[in-house]
Amino acid sequence: MQRIFEFDGFRLDPNVPSLSRGAELINIPPKALEILSVLIANAGQVVRKDDLLSLVWPNTAVEEGNLAVHVISLRKALRQHGNGDSQIETVPKRGYRFTARVETGLKSGSAAAGGAPALFRLAEHYLNQNNPSGYRRAGATFQKIVEIDPLNARARAGLADSLLMRFFLEIFAARKDSDSA
Repeated sequence: MQRIFEFDGFRLDPNVPSLSRGAELINIPPKALEILSVLIANAGQVVRKDDLLSLVWPNTAVEEGNLAVHVISLRKALRQHGNGDSQIETVPKRGYRFTARVETGLKSGSAAAGGAPALFRLAEHYLNQNNPSGYRRAGATFQKIVEIDPLNARARAGLADSLLMRFFLEIFAARKDSDSA
């Protein structure tokens, strides 16, 4: 069983990771989703900035400004897709607190009713970004679906598409480099 979090009409699945409201998948960078996961798991409590930095960027030197940028993007997305409220409170000189009431639910780890469609939406979102990072993320997400359901033809086709697009981009980049040399 895997945990999911629901608050103010939003649903955070840290296992995918994805944030949605109803059927809408909300576009949030992966590091911002990790920050949101930590804040929600500690809802009502102050999470120190240093703790967030070490949990989200382990073994990496990251400036506090990066954290602030991601928190700002989270606030913007939550306001834009929610009721206009900000669920993330800044506690000066200490950290951040998630203020919304959070309900924790469980879903089955294998082909959960809401899991596969959410994973497909996420993978297709990454695929549509049409860049190397998006193709890499799409491939990893389609791979998760194949691990859940090895006979899923749609997931296998998506995985193949993402791998082919990465391959073609690498060939194009190599040709471009050799032409400029």
